[in-house]
Amino acid sequence: MNSIIQAIGDPILALLVWLYEVVPNLGFGIIVLTIVINTLLFPLVLKQARATKAFQKIGPEIRKLQEKYKDDQPTLQQEMVKLQRENGASPGGCLLPMLVQLPIWWALFRVLRDLGDVEEPLFVAPTNSALGLALSEHSASFLGMDMTLTPSELWSLEGLGLTILPYLLLILAMVGLQFFQQQVLQRYNNAGQPDRDRKSTRLNSSHVRTSRMPSSA
Repeated sequence: MNSIIQAIGDPILALLVWLYEVVPNLGFGIIVLTIVINTLLFPLVLKQARATKAFQKIGPEIRKLQEKYKDDQPTLQQEMVKLQRENGASPGGCLLPMLVQLPIWWALFRVLRDLGDVEEPLFVAPTNSALGLALSEHSASFLGMDMTLTPSELWSLEGLGLTILPYLLLILAMVGLQFFQQQVLQRYNNAGQPDRDRKSTRLNSSHVRTSRMPSSA
């Protein structure tokens, strides 16, 4: 697994090192790096959102099929597969984009985590680079935050006081942004769908994905 993460993380680290050469500000580099990765992954996110919306759209038809063929599971499966194919509602469209993104985001996390003083880092900035020099001198800061400190090192600082305030504000901003993204995505998925159908179609989408999985027997 580490070999896969390293294969993905090496170009991420190289881009971060290059960004620091252009603008010697680690926080700026991380922001730009995140924007780049989000942009590259946007087609996958959009595909996943469309697949989820397609499942919600055929929710009423799925319920009708379940009622019609409740005593004939083979026919039910065939009809549901046919309905999904006709409407572009593939279970893989919901799961595969998410699975592809996971190692990329994990690699980004490992790259950023290893910028601090951690034991056995998987990623190390070249010592002859501007970023490597800044990390070794603990001079990489952003908005009053020392970007080289690990959480345990931060909490062990004497006179913590206002030192932790920028970190808390950053956490609150991240939580707020995540909440905003979820709300936007939920409104997109629910567009044009009656309120009474939303909860039931989400449950049906989960049922369809589960029913398509092979049994362990």
